[in-house]
Amino acid sequence: MEFIVCDGKWFRTEQGYFDCQGTPSTMTLEELRDVPFAQLTGEQKASLTSSLLTFFVLIFVLVKLRRLV
Repeated sequence: MEFIVCDGKWFRTEQGYFDCQGTPSTMTLEELRDVPFAQLTGEQKASLTSSLLTFFVLIFVLVKLRRLV
């Protein structure tokens, strides 16, 4: 499956169509999976993952504690 991507900015025309201010191109799903984290180093990815995991564990514990009270 391929997706249409824009290297600029998407906008909606007066007629209601979407247009790209830049160059539209296509990317596969595998290519899109790497886009959000493409510029992060392995250490930054690990730090982000660790922080998100800690956040969700904290929220889970707080919800459980609230149910006990």
